[in-house]
Order: sequence, then structure tokens, then C-alpha cells
Amino acid sequence: MLTDHETGLIRVVPYSFHLIVDFAVGVVFLAAPFVLGFKGIDFAYYVVNALAVLTVVSLHKPEAAEPQTLVAATLLSIANLSSPAFSADEYNTSSGLTAAGAPLGMHGVDPVTFVNLGNRIDGAARHTAVHDGVAYYFSSKETMDKFTAKPAGYLPQNGGFCTFGVSVGKKFDGDPQFAAIVDGKLYLFLNEEIFREFQKDEAGTIAKDGGKPVLIRARGAVEAIRCKTDLLAGVSHVAAFPDLHPGKYGPVGSAILADRIYPQLIGNDIGCGMSLFALDLPARKLRLDKAAQKIRVLEEPWHGDPGACLAADGLPTDLHPVALGTIGGGNHFCELQELDSLSDDCLLAGTDIRKGDLMLLVHSGSRSLGMAVFGTVLESFSGLDLDSTVGRTYLAAHNDAVRWASLNRRLIAERAARALRSDLRLVADAPHNLIEEHDDGLLHRKGAAKADMPLVPLAGSRDALSYLLVPKANRPEALASLAHGSGRKYDRRSMAGRAGTTRSDRDGLIRTSFGGHVICEDRQLLIEEAPNAYKDPNQVLDDLRTSDLAQSVATLKPLLTFKKAVNRELAAARRDKHGGCDGADPSSALVTLSGNQIPEFTNTWIGTVQWICKSPFRAHHRRQNWYVGVFSIDNSDLPEIDLETSALRIETFRSGGPGGQHQNTTDSGVRVTHLPTGLVAVSTDERSQHRNRRVALDRLVARFILKREESLARDRSAQNQLHRLLERGNPVRVFKGEGFAEMKNQAGGRR
Repeated sequence: MLTDHETGLIRVVPYSFHLIVDFAVGVVFLAAPFVLGFKGIDFAYYVVNALAVLTVVSLHKPEAAEPQTLVAATLLSIANLSSPAFSADEYNTSSGLTAAGAPLGMHGVDPVTFVNLGNRIDGAARHTAVHDGVAYYFSSKETMDKFTAKPAGYLPQNGGFCTFGVSVGKKFDGDPQFAAIVDGKLYLFLNEEIFREFQKDEAGTIAKDGGKPVLIRARGAVEAIRCKTDLLAGVSHVAAFPDLHPGKYGPVGSAILADRIYPQLIGNDIGCGMSLFALDLPARKLRLDKAAQKIRVLEEPWHGDPGACLAADGLPTDLHPVALGTIGGGNHFCELQELDSLSDDCLLAGTDIRKGDLMLLVHSGSRSLGMAVFGTVLESFSGLDLDSTVGRTYLAAHNDAVRWASLNRRLIAERAARALRSDLRLVADAPHNLIEEHDDGLLHRKGAAKADMPLVPLAGSRDALSYLLVPKANRPEALASLAHGSGRKYDRRSMAGRAGTTRSDRDGLIRTSFGGHVICEDRQLLIEEAPNAYKDPNQVLDDLRTSDLAQSVATLKPLLTFKKAVNRELAAARRDKHGGCDGADPSSALVTLSGNQIPEFTNTWIGTVQWICKSPFRAHHRRQNWYVGVFSIDNSDLPEIDLETSALRIETFRSGGPGGQHQNTTDSGVRVTHLPTGLVAVSTDERSQHRNRRVALDRLVARFILKREESLARDRSAQNQLHRLLERGNPVRVFKGEGFAEMKNQAGGRR
């Protein structure tokens, strides 16, 4: 099976013709250097030039690109074998020594995840393996063990030096950011310029070796996304789309059919997708400046009834209610669009949308819920058996996350529509990160929209048109999937210096060529999501049309894109409270427990709790180990503290926030101040003033107890005894990542 030259989609073609062409071209190019008497460096130059000729020919003769790509891979191997520059005991390493006493190879990138999944993931020093005097870092113990068992399958070719440099007798640094995987072997290149010159096969191919996926190339560059069946067992079919690009955990813009569950192919944002809504407000009546102010409400927490919404969708009422109605970060957005043109009214029959209507496109996922679900199987690189308990548990949680994500997109749209004083109706809801059970296996979609529905939105960048597509069902090899958007051209890290380098550049990023506006008050996110970070959506659409996969029926022009805003009132209040400092996070917290089996529960928490994660608030800070001391304060045997009424000042105020009209118009909130000590306790949790008063008094008693314990601690030691009680080590529980996935010890229990 080979791929379509224009789109990268798998298609079945007869092999006989290609084999004849391959044989003829191979004989000519391989025999030529011997006939001409090329030796040594001349032979290497010949191979590189022959490769360039083949690449140029493939660009001008698309119908012949596939066999030439296979020959090019063969020539690459010959170029490496012919090089006099490399010897087996020489490796490209970073300067200095690691803690293992050996220099670092692969620039610290995990070679196993790179070869297996095409992911450029940095390894960690705690997972180090030394081979032939070179240290390699790994992202997990599992990948380190795979390398130790079979290092030759993961080591970069040519000792990690630039492939092109070796072929011409030079030793250039090999950067893992510019890499290709050919025949299961990893080749590195010096920089982007050499990488692009080497591999100008923009059309893209998925070569096959005995029916097994070997290499995936996407438009513009080799993406080095490889699914090797000895590690991804049971993969039977792969479809790659024009928006294909590497993701954190797997290829984005692909659909993969397998007989096992591979959580890594979906990643943490389970159920992420696009939902398109129509508003009953015409674009001609929209005041863009006023709309930009109103839509900022999306940055605030949602104050609705999450339990009722979750129950209405058949989900548990306590399923991550806090994050509902929020967009999240990264490439997620809520965009107000104008329906700019219609190409086929018949195909839109029943949608009741017309040219000039306002539309709302929401891109979001399962937020922290997806991260928590993925965290339970984070290191399951070998996949999960569908019939296993772990597999079924994951799939059930995954399905809940997919439904949660769809509900979340609807709530975001409802919040935006309410702010604009408009009603809305759903036009299309197309998830693109999910697993589906089919008769012939488990279909993994990562950045590939479900195409078994009437309409599918194709999102452009915020400075490009989006499209509404009607999928066609005449290409079964596409696995009922479509491209979900433009696809990234540059990863987030490489956007530094490509956009927003000056203030005027950054100002230009919040305006669009259509006269629209972008709300993104996070400078780093604004640059990472710049329009030039993405491919041309028009080219993606043309490829889908050429492949007869979909037909565009409407174009959508961006007017207002919301990504991230700053709650200015809250920020100002925090600065005033903390003397100009934005940080208002508490240094400690008091939790009151009630109910049965409290000692049994608290015993599993008392001590030091460790969290392993890079700070989401200090992205470039090196620290990733954080410790929290958990102590028990038992007041069951203590006498009641007598709080005289004369010593208390009790104030009432309007609570605000959720709770309905009664909550916002009556003085139900209570603040209790103990005048002799200045201790204050507040409660707005309950709807009645009487209940809030009782809760506030209980909290005041708890503060007394805590204050007494702190006083006793100070008496025992003059050196900040409470701080010294926090032991930075020997944790009773360990959590990892932003999803707070709990790590287990080797015996299967908690660490």
C-alpha cells in the first residue's frame, strides 16, 4: 500500500508497475558510480546529487514520486555506508559529563519514544542508560528498559552526527529536532535548511514493508512518525491527512486502526473537538468592540449548575464540575465568525443558515478530566487489551471524557451567546481525539475529525478562513475521518523569533487581515499560536477535494477570536492585597473532615506528599519536585472554646456568585471577627444567613485550634518548627504531572 501524492492518504495500488520502475531506476543509479569509476568522496557526492535529482523529478512528476521515494531511501543507506568519516567508537555527544560519568547523547531526547512514536520528548536524568560510553536520557523506566534490551534498534545512525555531513566526509552536529526515520533507523541533521534540502518530498508518503507501517511523511518536511508493529502490535491500517504533524504523544492528523487500545495515540485531551453553532444575530448588527468586552466573561469560572448539566447528559454529577464551561489553553478557542459564502444550499437544507449569519466555532476538550484519565495509563506504551480490566476501565472513563468534552463546548457556546444576548443552535459537533470500537478493531483518531456525520467544520488559523464540509463516504481507506484543521507547521518551541519579536509585531498579532480582533493576553501563547505557525488551510481543503473526501459548502470569516483574557478586577484586588504582587496563592490550608472512618483516611495522607511536575506558572523554571506537609489536628478530646458574644463582631453581606436571585439580593454571607485576637472567618457557602453563621463560627473555632497548635510548636523550637516539620523526602504519596496521577511503588501500592 502506498499513499496519494497530494494528500498523504493511504490507497491501494497495483505493485507490479512500481516494482518494474523501482528495479529499472535502482539498477541505473546504483550501477552508474561503478561504471564511471567513482570512489570514496566522489561516490558519496554522487549519491547525494542523485538523491537531489530524484527529489526534483518527484516534484515535477507526481505520478512517479512513490517509487522514487523508495529508491531515495535506498540511496540514503548507501550514502551512509560509503562514508569514511564515521567509525564505530565515535559518537556525537554534548559537552561535559552526566551524573553517570558519561557524556550525553541525543541532546537528552528519549530515543525510544522518538523511534517508536515519532515524538521528540526530553528524557530525565533519573532514567539514564549508558551504552558504549555514552549516556542517554529516557522519559520513563519502560522506555529505558526497551533501550537496554535492544540498543541497536534505537541508536541514531552515524553516531548521532548529521547524516548529510557524514555522507560528504564531515562531522556536523545532529539535532533531534530535524530527524527522519527510514527503514526503522533514526537519522539526524544539522539544521532545518539541510533537512529540507535532503527531503523535499512535500507530497508525503506512507511506505509499507510487509503490510507494516514504516514511515510517514507530511507536507513540507519529514515528520518521522513511525508505528512499528513489534511495539504497536495489531496495527492494521493507517490514514494520514494533510494536516499531519508531530504531537506530544503521537501523530496529529491521523487515524489508526488496531486490535489494542493505545492511550498514547490519543493523549491527554480526550474528546477534544470542534462544535459549530449558529446565532440568531446577523453579522451586520454586531458591534465588534462591544462584543470583545462582553465575551471576556469566558475567562471567569462558570456559575451554572454543573450537577444538573452532567446528570442531563447521563454523566456522574461529581465528574470534574469545576472545569465545565471553560476553554483551556493551547490551541483552544471560541471564535465568532460570519458566514461569508455558501456554495451549495441544497446540502445545507435543514440547517437554516444563510449568508451573513453569525456563527460560533468552539474548540475545546475534556480539560483536567482527560489529563486525569490519561494519567492512569500514562506509561502504557505497549497498549491495553480490550478485554482486560485496565483496558475496559480506561475505555469507560475515556467515553465519559468524550461526552464531557462535548457538553463543555456547548456550555462555552451558551455562555458566549448569553453575553451577546443571542440564542443559538447546534450545526455540527465533530470530536477529533477519541477511540471508537468497530467490528474490525479499535479506531484511534488523533486530530482527525469524525466524518460519519452530515457536516464537519475545518478550522483555519485565526487569520484565515474556516470551512464547513460535507464528508463523502466513497473512500473507506480514509477510516471515516477527515483533517480537523490546518495543522501546525512549526512547533511551539520553534515559534520564538518567528513572530512577535517587537511590540508592533505583537500588536499585529491581535488584529487580522479581515478586520477582526484576537483576545489573547498571554504573550507567550499569542506568539505560539501566531497564524504563521499553521499550514495553509486552503491547501488542506484542496487536498481533501482532490482526494474526493469532502466538499466545502460554506466559508466562515473570523471576526473575534477569544483565547485568554486577564480578569483585571481580580488581578487589581490581588495586587492591592499583596502589596503589588500578583501571587495570592495560600501558603497553607485547613481542611475540616466529618463522617466515618476518618482516622483510616487521614493515616494515608499524614506526612509528606510529593508532586513531580514543572510549574505551570513558571514555564522555564528548572524545579519539578514540590512538597506539601500534611498534619492532623484532632479536636475531638479538646474542651469547647467559649466564644462570648461580646467578643465577636458579626457582619452580613451579599454573597454574589451562583445561587440564583435570592443569593445575590439578600445579605446571606456572614463574616465573624474575634475582636481580642483579630481572627476572621467567612462563609458564603450556604444560601441562608443562619447556616452561614454556624459555618463561620465553626471555622473560627478551627482557627483557634490551629493557632494554639502553632503556638505550641513555636514554644518547642525557636527555629520555625512548623517549617521544619515538612520533610523533603520519604513521601507517603507521590503524584506526577498536571493531572496529579498518583504513582505506585513496585509492590503495587502507593509510594
